[in-house]
Amino acid sequence: MASPGSDDSIDLFLIGKTGHGKSSSGNSILGREAFHVSDNTESDTYDVQVGWARRDGRKVKVVDGPGIGDTRMQRGDAVQKMVQDMGQGIVQCPRGFHALLLVLKYGNRFTEEEFGTIEFLKSLFGPAFVKDFCILVFTHGELFDINNKKRNPPISFEDWRREQKGAINDLFNECDNRAVLFYNSDEEKMEDQLKILLGIVDGLKSRGKRYTNEAFDKAAKGREELIVRENAPKLREEIQAKIDILVDGLNSLRQCSELDPVTKERFDQLKKDARELEVEIAEQDKGTGVLQQLNQVVKSIITNINSHMEVMKAKLDKSEKERKMRLVQEQYTMNLRHLENEQRERKQGWGAFFIDIFKSIASAFVAPAVTFAAKKILQWFRK
Repeated sequence: MASPGSDDSIDLFLIGKTGHGKSSSGNSILGREAFHVSDNTESDTYDVQVGWARRDGRKVKVVDGPGIGDTRMQRGDAVQKMVQDMGQGIVQCPRGFHALLLVLKYGNRFTEEEFGTIEFLKSLFGPAFVKDFCILVFTHGELFDINNKKRNPPISFEDWRREQKGAINDLFNECDNRAVLFYNSDEEKMEDQLKILLGIVDGLKSRGKRYTNEAFDKAAKGREELIVRENAPKLREEIQAKIDILVDGLNSLRQCSELDPVTKERFDQLKKDARELEVEIAEQDKGTGVLQQLNQVVKSIITNINSHMEVMKAKLDKSEKERKMRLVQEQYTMNLRHLENEQRERKQGWGAFFIDIFKSIASAFVAPAVTFAAKKILQWFRK
């Protein structure tokens, strides 16, 4: 019982897998049927439930969170719903919770699945929640008594806890051995277990810390990663379909031999689609790295698009250079032919010039000679 003048409130948050007796434990703590209990395999704690009671002179508030492993929804949707419901549960106690009660079923082997549940909860509440705020509540204490009767001599729950090895022992060590065995039918033992539980809670209260909404907000990144991981199969399928379309488009463009305006427009659209998918993946991934492999595939496609465009541009540049070279060669040939024609015409012009001169000279010398000869001939005939 709390001392006079002290804060006698106890605020507890119940978490645990579906079917482990979470709601029954809440009823046991409150001493009344505050939460509905069912023996089916689906969670009856689908939304957050809250109950109050005065127990052992203390004002006790219990928030019963959703059961982990609810089978009524797809896993990805269930995780999203659970994150929302856990957030709603945390805000039910504005000052924060003195302890988070992790309910486990006594007699269940602590398998990889159980270990996965702990990691799942750390993603929800933060990696230090077990160390700083967690109390392990083992239900089905009646089964412990049945098994204990087979021992000679019988042992206490604390002795059993110390015997544990492996992952469950690691969990005990992580929460500083804060654990209590719960019964649901033996009223005397139920009173004893409440006192044990409240004593452990008082030990946590003495630290002056509560698990608050601020602490829950700090674990937001872990929850985002959790949601992405749970939705990863669906996201991968949707993104892979878009990647396949990009690959088909790239393969189609590889058949093009020229980078004409139409082909360039198709390349630009393909690159735009790839960039948009890259942004979409980043938004869906939320910095978790879960979709990193798909992001690398898209980056590779963008690199291939750019590389193929560069190759086609190089071919286009080469073709343009070759075209210009041909034009230069053709111009050179034309100029050469024109020069040859001019030379030929010039040579022909000099020949005519010399012929004219020769004719003039010939006429200048030949004509007088002919005249002189004619005169001589006439003179001879006259004689």
